[in-house]
Amino acid sequence: METSWPQETVWPLEHRRHATRLTKYLRDTLNSIDRSQNQSVPVDLVRLIINGTISLIAKFQRIPNLSTNHENLQKMQTETRTAEKETTQALSKIREDMKSNTSTADRSIAAIEEVKTLVREAAEGGKTAAGMLRDIKNKGPQPGGSTALSYVAVAASGTIAPNIHNRQSVQTTSTQTQREVTVNIKNRLTIQSLRAMNPRNLIAHVERAIQSSGNEQIMNVEVMSSNQLKSGDLSIRTISNSEAQTLRSHADDWAHRIGAGAAVRKPTYVVLAQGIRTSTMDMDKFEEVRDNILQDNRPFIPKAEIKYIGWLTKKAPSKSASSVIIECTKPEDANRIIDEGLVW
Repeated sequence: METSWPQETVWPLEHRRHATRLTKYLRDTLNSIDRSQNQSVPVDLVRLIINGTISLIAKFQRIPNLSTNHENLQKMQTETRTAEKETTQALSKIREDMKSNTSTADRSIAAIEEVKTLVREAAEGGKTAAGMLRDIKNKGPQPGGSTALSYVAVAASGTIAPNIHNRQSVQTTSTQTQREVTVNIKNRLTIQSLRAMNPRNLIAHVERAIQSSGNEQIMNVEVMSSNQLKSGDLSIRTISNSEAQTLRSHADDWAHRIGAGAAVRKPTYVVLAQGIRTSTMDMDKFEEVRDNILQDNRPFIPKAEIKYIGWLTKKAPSKSASSVIIECTKPEDANRIIDEGLVW
């Protein structure tokens, strides 16, 4: 009677389930050998067992060192307790100072509120300028040494420069940038936990988040590098642009597995439209304005997606006409608006 050898199997992604299935597979193989009356074991069966064992060992090797993580967490807890104690002492001193000199405290509070207001106003105006400045720096000087005023210079001066048609605001992204997926992390403990990992463990952590998602479309994505930025965010680079785009498209399946407060940052591409009559555009009705822009410009951006529309400066509503910032999700749509001109 011909021996019934175990059939080919697919090893699970999770290492414990993998170990359980491999153990059963080996046990079935031993039983078949006992029944085979010294018949030789098929080569394909031996190869399958060896590959399954190697794959399981690799999964265990990629598991982070739990003792190191535990030590780092204890260190973080100690630092947190120290910071809380210092903060409590500082607050107590502030209360005592305020009680001893109420008038001085009142003036200080008013000054602080005034500074906060100025900071908020500067941040609102500078947010757009900073993004455009990054694009201009990445692109570098324009051929021919053009001296046309940049969009950042316009934003800084608060005026509208005539006849500006400059593509510095939409930077054709480099190959390296296209392969990069940035995970924005807002949770402080997650930032500190990732900071404690070495580069190899950080890559393994990202790969586990992707594989444990259960999404077959991202299972084969290969992570080339994973680095934590000074801000605490995570920069992930893949083999190709398409793999990076796949990760962005399915971010909801894996990003939250990086840690609490983790989400993929989706890039946008800025266009500056000048000479828009402020009376014709109500920024409080974003969806209505967006839909009208998409409808009027559908001949050359039929499938565009707009994520943000806003005035370039806070003083724009008080003027008869001003410049509008439009953020698109695809660089080709932003470039088409620049080339064709915005219809409004």
